[in-house]
Amino acid sequence: MDGSPPVVLQGHTLTINSVAWSPDGQRIATASNDHTVKIWSLDGQLQVPIQAHESEVNSVAWSPDSQQLVTASNDRTAKIWSLNGQLEATLQGHSERVMNALWSPDGQHLVTTSNDNTAIIWSSTGQQPVVLPGHTTDITSVAWSPDGQHLVTTSNDNTAIIWSSTGQQKAVLKGHTNAIKSAAWSPDGQRLVTTSFDGTAKIWGTDNQLQATLPIDSSPVKGAAWSPDGKWIMITTDSGRVEIHHSNIDDVFAIAACSIERGFTLEEIDRFDITKPLYFDIQKRQCSP
Repeated sequence: MDGSPPVVLQGHTLTINSVAWSPDGQRIATASNDHTVKIWSLDGQLQVPIQAHESEVNSVAWSPDSQQLVTASNDRTAKIWSLNGQLEATLQGHSERVMNALWSPDGQHLVTTSNDNTAIIWSSTGQQPVVLPGHTTDITSVAWSPDGQHLVTTSNDNTAIIWSSTGQQKAVLKGHTNAIKSAAWSPDGQRLVTTSFDGTAKIWGTDNQLQATLPIDSSPVKGAAWSPDGKWIMITTDSGRVEIHHSNIDDVFAIAACSIERGFTLEEIDRFDITKPLYFDIQKRQCSP
């Protein structure tokens, strides 16, 4: 951000669906409906063009060591590529379009999601793939926990499911009334935020219980991202709004109690899924002078 003009990456002939920085910060990869993936230098020079798939490429992601790429496509496959564009593996197992492919933080596993309602965990050590068959309709997103021990899938069936890295279903998160479009782990891996077309984001705790509901907008809520310190959550919506919310529910309750100078109404308690009456006791609030 030194005032230099932006670098434009030109080369794709159709919509670009996905872009990813390499973890070492040295390269950029793009994936497009033109069936190709392209690797670029930071100054915008095309380094490696890859004729990747027989159909649209929906996502591209780097391995943690920046030495490989994985792509997901409407041709029902995911593929692993070297830095010079050589095909290293084709992952076949889904019966419909593959929408996402993502490496685990340690690079030992990959997860793919598909419109066949399943996710598949693939091992780099030759173990058999593990199919995750928990959803009843399209999976919309997937995310590994920071320590790589768990992953979460979200779906148009209004649920999110937490899995172990070996494919064991650990919890089904229910509470949204419309499709869930994304989920993001807090930096410490202790909480999750989910976003939904029901116009809300929800924060879930370590016990997989709902901690709070954030009523965002009347339009669908599409994405969420945590600040690096885990104190804030940024939410995006279909209406073009971006909202930043405090993520520490205890702090939010205390701030609210000090601001309104009264207890919370039953309507407020119900709307925000508040389950800790302690925080609404005016006599116990602690406010700065």
